[in-house]
This record gives sequence, C-alpha cells and structure tokens, in this order.
Amino acid sequence: MSFWRELFDVAAQSDQDDDTVPTTPEGKVRLYVFAGHFPDEETLLSYCFDQPAEGLPVPFNRDLAGAFVDTTYVVTGFGAGVKETLDDFFVGDVVAEILLRIGDGNSVVVVSEYAFGDFPFSLDDTPRLSYLGHWLVTRD
Repeated sequence: MSFWRELFDVAAQSDQDDDTVPTTPEGKVRLYVFAGHFPDEETLLSYCFDQPAEGLPVPFNRDLAGAFVDTTYVVTGFGAGVKETLDDFFVGDVVAEILLRIGDGNSVVVVSEYAFGDFPFSLDDTPRLSYLGHWLVTRD
C-alpha cells in the first residue's frame, strides 16, 4: 500500500491494527466513565456541553487531548443523580464498583463508544475529571 493511500484512504486505515479502538462484541456497547467534583450541576453541564465561544470546543473536548467526543453520546450525573445515572446503564455489582472508585466525587460522565465515531482515540484524566475505565454493557 502506498504512503498516500494510507494517509488519505479511510477504508485502508480501518484495516490497520489499532488497539486504541477496541473491537466490541456483537450486541454489546462499550461505555467509558469519568468522575470528578464540581461545585454544582450547572458547572458540570457547562464543562461537558457548552462551547465557550462559537467554533471553540467544549471544555471536556479541549481537555481530553487524545480524543474528540461527540457530546450527543455523553450523559452526566450530579450529586444524588450519580447513582441514578449509573443504574441506567450498569448492573448492581458494576454500579457498586464505580461508586467505590468515584470516592468523594459528586459527578459522573458516561461516554458511549459511539461518541468517537470510528476514529482512533486514547483517554486519560482531564484537569476536572478522572478517567475510571470502560465497561461493556448489553445494547438494548
């Protein structure tokens, strides 16, 4: 394969082995979970969804250097809503594990694998959120 084809041909790139985009088993979806502490729900929502100015990325995207997140596929939970948000996606033992890992955080951000399209990505902590990992769930 030529250098130029590799550079510009998306189909050719998708044939490449890239462990930053894991294969998800049929009937499952991979969810990525972040947790943090925000002074109020409005600040959490602004961090995840509000552009500071026209054409600028939302702060969550700006701070997540290894990925671009389509926020259509992002769900947040704040305060008492953290457990409710987790219950919407995960079963009891996973919810308990995530709540334990959240510790004294009061906010959770759940990102579906669909948020990344088919583009390679890597995830890490942001200045406001700790990356807790990913879990596979059954797709409805």
